Amino acid sequence: MEIRRRYLAEGAQSKLRPDHKQAEQAAPEMPSVVERMKHAAGAGTRVVHALANGEEIVVEADEVERRRQICEVCEWWKAEAYLGAGGCAHADCGCTGLKAWLATERCPVGKWGGNEE
Repeated sequence: MEIRRRYLAEGAQSKLRPDHKQAEQAAPEMPSVVERMKHAAGAGTRVVHALANGEEIVVEADEVERRRQICEVCEWWKAEAYLGAGGCAHADCGCTGLKAWLATERCPVGKWGGNEE
């Protein structure tokens, strides 16, 4: 919860869902299986590239928690996706939350991963 409080204190309110009912009414569809496979293949390629260059591929646990807390309140997050495991419905993402562990990955709308707005 401390991470979430800090995130909110840093002005992230504009990035959070203002009204859950409104977001549920306009809930986007998950990307197609083909699109999700493309994104997964891209993530795999970035991991292999990082490994080949001796770069870190996994972030620290506190960073994973920070990323997950951001995702869980995002307008693109669908808690019921992937049999209740949750997932991102953004067309450029479609992840299951595993992306939060990878140092090579970024949020497609700029909420975490070095491209924060």
